[in-house]
Amino acid sequence: MTEHEKNLARAEARHDLHTSRVMSLWDSTIQFSLEALRIAAIVNGGAVVAGIAFVGAVYNTKATLAESLMLPIMAFAAAAASVGVAAGFAYFSQFSFTAAASNYEYTWEHPFVSDTCKSKVWQWIGNALQIVSILTVSAAYAALIYGCHLVYGAVMAARVAPA
Repeated sequence: MTEHEKNLARAEARHDLHTSRVMSLWDSTIQFSLEALRIAAIVNGGAVVAGIAFVGAVYNTKATLAESLMLPIMAFAAAAASVGVAAGFAYFSQFSFTAAASNYEYTWEHPFVSDTCKSKVWQWIGNALQIVSILTVSAAYAALIYGCHLVYGAVMAARVAPA
């Protein structure tokens, strides 16, 4: 086998390795993203449903408590909505990473796979959207914690308030 043939074999192997790594990362990233979004959506959606059910149950007997629970329910609903927005950002970040990977240049000389201007731009966009998605999910958890704090305050205030 000549040196040229060896180099071609190494290049093809590197191209195949790059493609398989990209596909593997794509699959695992999607699964982790879906789980993170799913958990946040379930927790916040459950908090909204439980809050509305509780307000409905106590409204006739403790209207003040029911009214003071509306702000926490709105915080939970905002958190649930932000999870949906985060899902959109996560989708577009993955789209950008895929576009970056499909715009790499395959060469027949070392390093065999090289960045291009397009791949760098798509990578940057993907990174930016990924950060926005992470911050949006973090905001959802912050709204959940804030809503729980408000619920605690409302329940404690109702407990010490004269009947």
